[in-house]
Amino acid sequence: MKYFTIILALLIPNFAFSEDIGIRFGKLLVVERIGQDGYRFEFLEEADRVPLLTLREGGVYGVEYQAPENYEYTVQVRAIVPSGVTDTGGDLESTKRTPKNTVMVFKPRSIVGTSVEPFLFSKGDPAGEYTLEITVNGKLVKQIRYQAYVPTAH
Repeated sequence: MKYFTIILALLIPNFAFSEDIGIRFGKLLVVERIGQDGYRFEFLEEADRVPLLTLREGGVYGVEYQAPENYEYTVQVRAIVPSGVTDTGGDLESTKRTPKNTVMVFKPRSIVGTSVEPFLFSKGDPAGEYTLEITVNGKLVKQIRYQAYVPTAH
């Protein structure tokens, strides 16, 4: 029993729950180009209104998952976006279009520690309200709503 208590005491600090993962949406910074089409991003600041700009125009937005260094967890995102959004990137599991909106469900992926995931606009994506539902380890833990607007000049 004494050894079980010691082992349990050593494991508890490394054990995290999906509620312990910090999730925030906002502007990202491109910190490194990887190969011809890849990038590494860093979270810059939170935002709930973002200009409708493509990556080439300087529109770099996304989600940061903050977790302990060695904590492994599974993330799945369900995006509810205005009708007319182009689904050109990401590892989609399903897409359902209605006259009002498009619901895109991305495949679950395993992440270790803190990670940043971009959500980029494509040319022609409409302005409006965008919603991201973030599921961690099978449990919905965060719903993020942000407004994309057409900038007057960029």
